[in-house]
Amino acid sequence: MGMHPKFEKEESFLLADILLNPERLDVLQQLIERKLISGDNINAWVSLLAALKINSPSWFKAIDHLKLRIDPIIAGGGYISEKSPFDILNNYKLGSSAFDKHFFHHENFRGKTALDFGSGVYRPLCVAIILFANGFDRVYSFEPFGLKAGFPYASLMQLVNEMLVRPSRFDFSGIGEAEILTRLRSLDLRNIDTLLAKLGTSEIDSIDMGGVFFTKLIERIPEVTIDVHFSNAVLEHVQDMKLSSQIFRKITTENSVGYHLVDYLDHRYYDDNSLSPFEKYYDGVLDEINGMTPSELEGAFIEDAWLLRKLTLYVVPEAHFSNEKRSIIDRYSKYPAEELRQHVNCYEFRKTTQVALAA
Repeated sequence: MGMHPKFEKEESFLLADILLNPERLDVLQQLIERKLISGDNINAWVSLLAALKINSPSWFKAIDHLKLRIDPIIAGGGYISEKSPFDILNNYKLGSSAFDKHFFHHENFRGKTALDFGSGVYRPLCVAIILFANGFDRVYSFEPFGLKAGFPYASLMQLVNEMLVRPSRFDFSGIGEAEILTRLRSLDLRNIDTLLAKLGTSEIDSIDMGGVFFTKLIERIPEVTIDVHFSNAVLEHVQDMKLSSQIFRKITTENSVGYHLVDYLDHRYYDDNSLSPFEKYYDGVLDEINGMTPSELEGAFIEDAWLLRKLTLYVVPEAHFSNEKRSIIDRYSKYPAEELRQHVNCYEFRKTTQVALAA
């Protein structure tokens, strides 16, 4: 849930300012005041920092040592690591296989176009690239919000490096490591850093890499193009579900299928586990989420003539409700506990016209 502005204000970010902020002594004083470092050796600190002039040999040496220590750690998680897109692909495979155990196979992707809906502000290209490498002819990646400067390029380079070194690890469809390498190398990554920077300044709104197309504007996706659409923990953030339904209907083919995972947990809980997983049921605060219950979200799409099938992957233990002393607010009190406890659901989307044609 790192999009929240509060994540840009954590005290630990002052440590980075020691290397990157020209006013290092001011940063040093803040670190001492907040008891993040000791002031006992202030003279040694001042001497050390005075030598760390940006682009100096000592500055680069410090950066290199930090990078060497940090890179192996972030490989296990974080915004730059390939771990998160890897996990998302696992979610897509798990969710789709629950409805069609043969779906996630490269032969099913041949000649088809996919969409990664709500691809994120930190790693907007990564999931799409893995999907393309696994056999789709073309993959669209859509993220309407402003990208986090620097992160998309760094995460992309991390992913490409890992895929080139360990291609078999990214084989989710049985396509084979040779084909993964061939497809990965076919992507046009020339000047990708410059193009991502232009996205950040709104000079452009899309990047076409050949088999992967990223856009900030859903209008850039041609109508009746998408054969398979995915999202991971996105629909709980969407404020206008009717509009999203209309968008899906407009850009998808008649025989399309969608697999969408929805996380109904109160997202504040991920950052403060002292809160109830469903704190919103008791205080009504919707922090970055729309607050819809499963039946409300499902109803919005069913009303627009989508055929939905659902699998509940995770539920919140009953103890979180039975041990709660507070009363559920009126907004949610009419719903049974079985619905309120749903944590992660995976949905299969199909157009009802498919059923009509089959009949």
